[in-house]
Amino acid sequence: MNIYVVFLFFIYIYGLGHSIMRFQPKLDAERIIIRLGVGLAALVVLGYLLNFFRIPLDWRVVLVCSLSLPLYDYFRAKQVLSVSSLCACFKLDTGSIVVGLVFLGCVLLYCGGPFCYPWLEDTDPWHHASAIKYITLTKTLNAENGLFQYMNPYPPGYDWVMAVLHQTSRSLYWTLKFFNGLIVALGFLFFYLFVKEFSKDRSKARYAMYFLACIPCYLSHFIWAHALTVTLFFPAFYLILKSAKNSKYVLPGSIVVAAIFLTQPTQSIKFIFLILILLCAMWFWKRTGKIRIFIILFLAACISFVLWWGPVIYKIAKGESSLVVASQHTITGTDQKEFKNAASLKKRISKVFNPKGGTATEPYNLSHYLIPKKNKINNPVGIGLFLMILSFLGLIIAWFQFVREKDEQKRIYYTTLFGWLLFTFLGLNSETFSLPFGLFAFRFWMLLAIPVTMLAAECLFFIKAGRYSWRKTLILAVACLLVFIGSATKKIISQTKRWPPGKQWGSVLEAEGYAWLRNHLPRNTKVFAFKNNFVVNGLDMLSDFWDTGQRRDVQGIFDKDIVQLHGILKKHGYQYLVIGAKEAVHFGGDHVKRKVEDLKQSGLFEFQYEHKRAVSFFKIL
Repeated sequence: MNIYVVFLFFIYIYGLGHSIMRFQPKLDAERIIIRLGVGLAALVVLGYLLNFFRIPLDWRVVLVCSLSLPLYDYFRAKQVLSVSSLCACFKLDTGSIVVGLVFLGCVLLYCGGPFCYPWLEDTDPWHHASAIKYITLTKTLNAENGLFQYMNPYPPGYDWVMAVLHQTSRSLYWTLKFFNGLIVALGFLFFYLFVKEFSKDRSKARYAMYFLACIPCYLSHFIWAHALTVTLFFPAFYLILKSAKNSKYVLPGSIVVAAIFLTQPTQSIKFIFLILILLCAMWFWKRTGKIRIFIILFLAACISFVLWWGPVIYKIAKGESSLVVASQHTITGTDQKEFKNAASLKKRISKVFNPKGGTATEPYNLSHYLIPKKNKINNPVGIGLFLMILSFLGLIIAWFQFVREKDEQKRIYYTTLFGWLLFTFLGLNSETFSLPFGLFAFRFWMLLAIPVTMLAAECLFFIKAGRYSWRKTLILAVACLLVFIGSATKKIISQTKRWPPGKQWGSVLEAEGYAWLRNHLPRNTKVFAFKNNFVVNGLDMLSDFWDTGQRRDVQGIFDKDIVQLHGILKKHGYQYLVIGAKEAVHFGGDHVKRKVEDLKQSGLFEFQYEHKRAVSFFKIL
């Protein structure tokens, strides 16, 4: 574990958060945590801003930007974070200990679970790894359209955050796994602050945080941009609520919302709907401050449009770019394709909003909610029996509280909660109910978890209300224990299983064999594979397949003779060659066997290792 990289990460995000939230006169635990959330979002936006002005995306530039104002404030004797002030801010009462323990448990689960297998899971992380490696080496977000799955036209906010961390970390493999989990874990703290601000009650916030940590269908440790986007939802909600009372929160709120828009497009659309539901509740109950929320959304849209979406849309309109993005089979070796504007905008939009769209979308029934069974690694399904019961009771209690309630703030809270539950439930069930449109329905599971856990917290808060008694304490303890047994245990099992390496591999044995690279070769050794060459970047090796000259030279390279093959690989600085099951699937098993024999007998390649006949490694002499 690279402790200094973790230290730098918190310097980046706290320093940027401090710079934006300087108007807060006094520090406490809440303000320190929200500065981390604002700083995380500011780190995303900073990358785009530096790229816009053609400033290299270097960690030293980010460090200077992060520390400039905090150091200025320190020497001007303004309050900044120090060891003594940190200890003073975090008071060790029962509530804060509970929050701290839940957060620590989430860190252990989300940061430890990914290391239960020696590869990156499924497909998305391998593509993110290549884009991260590209940003790390080139120090720019500018890349050829379609060259990377999640970069141009896809916004590379997530990859940029990982790239700046990888610049000071020896291992991209470790950086992706650890920091993806850490970002998700931080989201639980941000969720606690949001619920506390919205409900105006710490107890509800603690219960909701605990239930969110237990519920299976919230974010897994899967490595993708959603981990960052959904995490940023909570500081965004918090700042939007704060802005209704204080205009100073408009700028921080705009930066956080802009970071959401610059990280993942479909979740950004869902976020807008969630905010519109909040605005409708505020409008109906005549709450002031609505205009500031519109200003936040407008400024965030302007920031994201200027820094990314505007140029992307302009290039698409001119025919210089395309909505078609790379697939796992199109960015290496003989599978290189021309990326043209073949898909019309109408066709693309209809595909995105297809009610059956999404790799794991399906019709759901009651059993999906009550008894989590399937291990959908990108977004697990299910709530759990006991948590479902608490949520249902909480819904009834919330309704009666809403009917009796006369306080404007609480009416807005309950109205928004009901609206979010309806929106996320319908979004999840676009195929179940044959709705006219949808938006990657299975990804609504992680959003449904938000109102479900907040409603479950309403139930426990209702039980706790009134005079203290040991019977109430026992009931609350039993309820929390049953939720842990019925939901958290399923989540822990799912998050600590051995996840598959993805369909770009010819076999699991081949993926196991590739682990030999990380264990026996120096990091960033240039390694070439005939098929899906990009995967080596996710194993701490290097393949700069994005180089234009290289892409031209490697066309049809498998069919070239050994001397030509050796010359091309040496020309582009490759040191090792890998050939295995994925090549056999694509080119044919007999062809691959002959190629392996030719390599062994050529004198130009030195055989190094073979893993269970699934993959062979050669050193290029």
